[in-house]
Formats: sequence, structure tokens, C-alpha cells
Amino acid sequence: MLNPTFCFALSDPPRLVSVRGTTEALLGYSQRDFLTAKVNLKDLIHPDDAGMADYFFSNGLEIRTGCINIRLRHADGRIRCVKGCFTKKPARAGENVVLELTLEDARSVREPGDAFLLTSFKPLIEHTNDYIYIENRNHVILAVSPAVPFLTEVVKDPAELVGKTIYDLVPEAIADLSYELANRAFAENRSVHQIRQMAAQDGSNHWLDDRKYPITGPDGKIVGILGVVPDITEYVESRLRLRDSEESLREAQSIAGLGSYWLDINTDGGRVRMSWTKYSESKKNMSAPLTDGLLCSILTIDHRWLPISRMRCLARANASTRSIGLFAGQTERCDGCTAWGGWSSTFRGVP
Repeated sequence: MLNPTFCFALSDPPRLVSVRGTTEALLGYSQRDFLTAKVNLKDLIHPDDAGMADYFFSNGLEIRTGCINIRLRHADGRIRCVKGCFTKKPARAGENVVLELTLEDARSVREPGDAFLLTSFKPLIEHTNDYIYIENRNHVILAVSPAVPFLTEVVKDPAELVGKTIYDLVPEAIADLSYELANRAFAENRSVHQIRQMAAQDGSNHWLDDRKYPITGPDGKIVGILGVVPDITEYVESRLRLRDSEESLREAQSIAGLGSYWLDINTDGGRVRMSWTKYSESKKNMSAPLTDGLLCSILTIDHRWLPISRMRCLARANASTRSIGLFAGQTERCDGCTAWGGWSSTFRGVP
């Protein structure tokens, strides 16, 4: 079976001149479908690969030949990962630039770096309960750990995953995320990760930390990806429970008029002048003062803790009477020493 080759005259719009090879197996459409314009190859390109499509079908000659990975939508509606090799030929006088584009199913392509990946990393993943896999530059799975099939809805035997792409195994929306994450690892030549939720074969929902590590071959070029996908469901759910608990507590405190306040103390002539400001945990700063002039006798504070520079306390605020009732607080001296204490006093603002 010959891989399909499309020849375009890059006019405006581009015009398909000829199609060679077999198109049905790869794309699900016949040569006639393309030649009669029933189907436009450009329309089959995945939206996230539109930038490459624009270059393919432009008159630009900055890069005249090369191979890239691209996603095309098959007639059955599913995405196929494809390796496309192209050549652009300069136009003769009065003629358009000619584009020849040969497409090959990425699953059938054998790359020089595949052997290195298998030799170096397959033994590492064969005896682990973690979700680990190896992909080549064409996004094709070369090896998986025994636990990986648990995450798919398609196969149960790890051997059945080999030779497939992520689009063969999971819903398209999730496959898009994984594919783009791998492209980031390739482009930036560094490890990347993304946390997302996914349903397992048994219907349970799991939180996964999809980590991808680019692998370089002996020549220093990136040849593939080592994927590690730890299940962090227990951690994420505990964090979500904690967040819900904190939100409930903040709501209850707001309803009850409870809050955390700063008491700033300045001594002046045997009296203590205090100003209160409410402390915001979310913004990590203090909001506008609740009251400006609060007075109390210096004798109400243990002399061993003078001069006190600041007091933080749990209190009930009453804006209408300009008062704050202390329940518990922490005093801080100017020398940095601190101590916790409990109070039943109510400080009221002076008119």
C-alpha cells in the first residue's frame, strides 16, 4: 500500500492538482473525494495544528522540505496522528509554488530512536505498579507498565497498547491535553506536567498528575517521552475537603461576627492608646481600621510584657457600638517575645 501524496498549486486559494497512493486507509476518503472537492484536506487538520496548515498552504519558501507531526480527522470522526513530509518547489515564471505532501500513519513509522528508547527504558517500567509509558517523537506508545491499562476504556492487556496513540485510547478532549503537553516537552526540552481528572475502566474518577520527560538520544536530539502518571486522587480529595472546611469556617465566622484582628498599642502618659484593624488571611494584609481610638488602663496588661508593640487576637466585632470583645490573643513585645493569653474583657471605643 502506497502512502498518499497530495500535490497542490499554491494559488489563492490552493488548488489540488493530483493525488497518488491510497487515501482510504489513512483518512477514510477516496482520491475522487479529494479531486472533486467533496473533501478538502486542509479542513481535516486538527484546529490546534492550524498554524502548520497555514504554512503548508502558503507561498513561503523559508523551509522548503521537512517532516512534521500533524493530526487529521478520519472519515469516522476520530483523530489520526500522522507524519507529513513535504517539499515546496519554487515557482517558474508565471506559475504557482508547488507543494507535495506525503502522509503516513504515525503508528506505522519506525524512527531511528525507537530502539534506543526500548533498550534504555523498557526494563525500568516492566516491574512497577506506577503508570509509566514510553512514546516516540510521533506520539506512538512503545512500551507501558502493567498498571497503565487501568486508565483506558479500550484494552486490558498492556501489550495491546503498544503501537497506538493516545487518541486510540481515551476521549478526544483528554487526548488533546496529553498531546499538547508532549509537544511542550519536545519544544521546551524540559519536563512538564498537568493535573487532570479521568475516569478509569471501573467507572471511578481519578486525579492524575501527567508528567512528561523528554528523552535525548546518543546524538543529543530528543527521541521520545518518558511519561509518568502518579495517581494523586487521595491527595487532591483531601485538599478539596480542607478547602471546603475552611470556606465553611470563614462563612460561620462572618455570620457570627468573628474575625482575626490586630491590636496596635502606643503608650502615652500612663494610658494605652490602641487601634484595631481586621486581618485578612486571604489577602495577607489588614483592611481599613474598625475603630480609631480605643483606650484602656495600663494596669489591664501584665507589666512584664510592656512595652507591647502588637497584639493579635480572636475577637467579636460590633460595628454599631464600636466595640470588640476579646476571646484569645497573642501579645508581641518590642523585643520580639510573644505569649498567648485569654481575655473576657470588652474594649469599647471612646466617643
